[in-house]
Amino acid sequence: MKNVNSINELIKRFEEIVLEESNLIRNGSIVALKHVATGKYLSSIKNLCYTTG
Repeated sequence: MKNVNSINELIKRFEEIVLEESNLIRNGSIVALKHVATGKYLSSIKNLCYTTG
């Protein structure tokens, strides 16, 4: 991410992005997060499997 010089600034930018995008995630939406270091996924649905490629 460009123009981020501190952890506080990074957190502020993250919060801004989440606020902007929060209207896209509604009750019942399927959400998956990918852990950068391990490449594993955390999903809002049980038994949802992803293959990396």
